[in-house]
Amino acid sequence: MPGPESPLQRLPDAEFVAEINRRHGGIPAAVVEDADLVELLLPSLRADMTAIETHRPKPRPPLPPAAEP
Repeated sequence: MPGPESPLQRLPDAEFVAEINRRHGGIPAAVVEDADLVELLLPSLRADMTAIETHRPKPRPPLPPAAEP
């Protein structure tokens, strides 16, 4: 489920990368410093964040109680 912080998916690229690093600390400095590599990775990273931030599971009925042994 998405966290309580504001969504990342629509931030401008530089802010998006900075916020990903702030919240998740997952982009190595060598990658962030290579503009071509960042440009290559941004679409898939943004798609992942969009999926995480917008997915809502379908409601399902509760499971039946466990049978007594």
